[in-house]
This record gives sequence, structure tokens and C-alpha cells, in this order.
Amino acid sequence: MTRQTASIVALGAALGIAAGASGDIITQWNFNSQTLNPSLGSGTLSTVGGVSGGTFAQAGGSSDPTQPGFGWQTNGYAPQGQGSGSAGIEIRVSTMGWEDITLRWDQRHSNTSSRWAEVQYSWDGGINFFGLELHEATAGETWFNSRSTSLAGLPGAAHNAELVIRIVSVFAPGTLAYQATNAGSNYSGAGSWRFDMISVEGTMAPVPAPGALALLALAGAAGGNRRRRMA
Repeated sequence: MTRQTASIVALGAALGIAAGASGDIITQWNFNSQTLNPSLGSGTLSTVGGVSGGTFAQAGGSSDPTQPGFGWQTNGYAPQGQGSGSAGIEIRVSTMGWEDITLRWDQRHSNTSSRWAEVQYSWDGGINFFGLELHEATAGETWFNSRSTSLAGLPGAAHNAELVIRIVSVFAPGTLAYQATNAGSNYSGAGSWRFDMISVEGTMAPVPAPGALALLALAGAAGGNRRRRMA
């Protein structure tokens, strides 16, 4: 856990926001319509950091009950040694009336793509982003199903009209370089990530009292451990 994440979690505890297992689906994309429109709920998907994402490919092996179904193909990631944490996909969803937020998804890494993916979130509409969790792919051309990152208890994750979550490629931990997914391959920005069954989940709950929302606003203005939005 990063220092900034630890601070956010501590603030969540101070606000009395309980961390727990997620429940119902708020918004989901299964891509079987071969569009970026949600298959359930409402929200938007896009690419960031120069990534291309206009194609759809079969997703045999994902957790989609419809097999083979389709997944969202993305490529055009950063060159070796550049742009760690800036290139990937962005999810925007309203969580008003929901708490205990969790992101779940299936992801397929090509052999030359980045082995490491980071989940980031922003409570202020995408101005500042915080790194939450790393996910490693240990084999290329393989689906890693039901990946999940919990946002339960994090300030601004619940009851947010525009929660923003990113999944981006990052350098291998402790290095200044991307690591290829396949141990025998060299990393290439032309490598692809394919996504399926992207779901934002939560538990229905009352909207917080105005005092709690004011405290969240103060926390957002405090800065100190904030990450500026990456192009």
C-alpha cells in the first residue's frame, strides 16, 4: 500500500465509512454489442495516454457467460521507459446512493504488453489520481478473470456523481522499465490489452449527511499526497 493510499484509507475510517464486500452491479460492460455502451447501468469508457481502443475481438476464455463473446481490444501503449502510469483506460460512473465500491474486470495481456497494471481513482472528476493496487499477469495470451480492486472506505468513492477509475500500464516494481508479460518476450508499446466484463459494483445506501461531504471536500483541497492528472 502506498503512503497516499494509506492516508486515504485512514480518512475513510475517520469518516466512519465501513469497508466491506461489494454487492450489486452498478454499471457493467460485456462488449457483446461491440460498442462502448454499458450492457447494464450507465457510464462511459475511454482510453487515455495515447492508447487506441476502437476494436473488438473475441473473448473466449473470459468470465462472460456468453462464449466466446467479445472483448475490448486496446493498443498503442507507451514506449519502453516512458509514461509509467499514464496509458490505459478510464471508467466514469456515478455512485450516488452506493457505497462499498469495487471494480472487477477480466484482462488479457499479449506477450509483449506490460506485465503490470495499476488501478487509480479520482474523487474530483479526474483532476487528481491516486494509485491503489498493482495487478500482475504471469502469462501472455491468457485471460486473468475476475480481477478486483476495492474502493470501500476511500474518500469520494461512494456517493460520487462522477467517480473516475483508470487501469494503466506501469513499470515493473522497483524499476524504470516496463516488463513484458511473457518472460521470453521484449516489451513493446504495440502490445495489446483486451478487457471484458468490466463491472463497478457496490451496496445501496443512503446519501451521506452534508457534514460528511464537506469533510471530503476539505480532504480533497488539502493536497500533500495528490497525483496530478496525467495526459
